[in-house]
Amino acid sequence: MKVYSIIIWALDDYVLYAIIIVVFSAASIALTLYETIQTRNKLRDMSYYEIPVNVYRIVDGEAQKFTINSSELVPGDLIEIPEAVLMPCDAILLNGSCIMNESMLTGESIPVIKNSLPYGKTFYNSQEDKQYTLYAGTKCIQSRYFNGNAVLGLVTLTGFATVKGELIRTMLFPKPTDFKFYSDSFRFISILAVIAVAGNFYYMLFIKSLGFIYDLPSWINSGQEDIAFMIIIKASEIITVTVPPALPTCMQIGISVALSR
Repeated sequence: MKVYSIIIWALDDYVLYAIIIVVFSAASIALTLYETIQTRNKLRDMSYYEIPVNVYRIVDGEAQKFTINSSELVPGDLIEIPEAVLMPCDAILLNGSCIMNESMLTGESIPVIKNSLPYGKTFYNSQEDKQYTLYAGTKCIQSRYFNGNAVLGLVTLTGFATVKGELIRTMLFPKPTDFKFYSDSFRFISILAVIAVAGNFYYMLFIKSLGFIYDLPSWINSGQEDIAFMIIIKASEIITVTVPPALPTCMQIGISVALSR
């Protein structure tokens, strides 16, 4: 619609107005692209996180301690709970206790105390046993074990399978939303389009009543191509005037400014 309107206006000597619409459209596209890039960079910084982790794995029938990158963790690894850093995975607290800051996930600024999974508990449920679960992205403010040994956790989920990963995945692939503002806007534009088509049809009937349609070949043969061309342009302008192509651009810029505020 914008390209159609710009061409019509340029042919009808509305060059300045066509240039203004091109500039506003380019500004809207650039603003949308800038916001998309900024959002992608923020999500990348939020999701990409690696730290060295002490992990215990069975080698040749014996448990051995390794220091690996958190990106190499897999479910089933036994790790030492890092203190004063963010958790790199979802894990079950096996011994001791931890004071966790879960504001990144829940928005609550009050620290939460996590206790170890009871030894007599046969089954673990991630939904019911949240008090024993350490989530990726939460910060361990303090970990404590009475015997002075390391606080251990069993890795259950990594990457996008964690609660933090699901949150980021929801941001990357949001569910389609239908705001009443958008639906009303499309209804308004549809009504304008119907009015434009009706006006254009009425205009062509008016031209037909003057005998223009029947005498078009004779007009062209008599050297009056300019008159025929201008009549066609004026008929096309009815659509461009009734359905303003700058309306979506102005709406997009207004929404972007409102969101930034």
